Amino acid sequence: MKFLVFLLVAVSLHAQDGSPSAAQIVTYWEPGDSHSYNLEMGTKMALTAGTSESFTSYRILVEVLDWDDSGYLVQWTYTDAKPSDNASDFERRIVEINEGLAVRYHITDLGEFTGVENFEEIATWTTDAAVRILDEFAGDPNVRSSLETVLNAFESKEAFERLAMEEIKFYHMLHGYSYLADDPLIVEGNVENPFGGSPILAKTTVKLAEINNEHETAYLVYTRTFDAAALNRALYEAMNGYIPNDELTPEQTATLPVFNIEMKKQFIFHTASGWLLEAYSERFAQTENESRIDTIYIEFLE
Repeated sequence: MKFLVFLLVAVSLHAQDGSPSAAQIVTYWEPGDSHSYNLEMGTKMALTAGTSESFTSYRILVEVLDWDDSGYLVQWTYTDAKPSDNASDFERRIVEINEGLAVRYHITDLGEFTGVENFEEIATWTTDAAVRILDEFAGDPNVRSSLETVLNAFESKEAFERLAMEEIKFYHMLHGYSYLADDPLIVEGNVENPFGGSPILAKTTVKLAEINNEHETAYLVYTRTFDAAALNRALYEAMNGYIPNDELTPEQTATLPVFNIEMKKQFIFHTASGWLLEAYSERFAQTENESRIDTIYIEFLE
């Protein structure tokens, strides 16, 4: 992970006197534009039985295929799949499912993600790969349950966009807005549930931390904190199923483990084009005895 490099670059973006105090992150793209990125996704878990860490990397090609009055058609292609050095043969095969996979999706003129176009093609690709893996590891009783978890994301287009496109939505999540250096964008409202249930209340803040007029770059910091009561309810429902009451009773609350979740993201954009240069996402979840950190790192290559 190259987060130290990211921080050093961010420091170099300190605005000089006369630099603008606002940055607009929109896509000034044309059909035929394309860029390559390094994508790294990692998970680190600290459990009572010990710690584990895994990373997966891909080379990503982002291509602008078309444009009309509704926005752009973009293609995101995964290549050069690399699982962790300590990955099992089964884990390697799961990572390799994405090798060569192309996801076509729509964004608005401003760059906001609006939906995937070729869901059926992606679902067929993944299901066929899962069948081959089942045949290959037929003697392992844990393979079927692990693959079912993967395939749950392909039950519907909506499920796929919610569960399996995190890195693509992360790439586009700050597009479409103007950010002021002295006026953070703060939004309070219902957002995606980290446990997969109904949306829950949270506070999201995006701050324009640094701008550089000479290099046409902007460094933005994103944080999200969840309403404690809403998070407890979501956790309870994830453990026990839907509850009709708006708030948990003291008895229900007493059954919950100590739990905390934090989300932090950092971005560097080229403001003149709207192309992302570098981004880092960290989601930290912790109970009384265990913790998990999920990361995404995207680095512009060419």
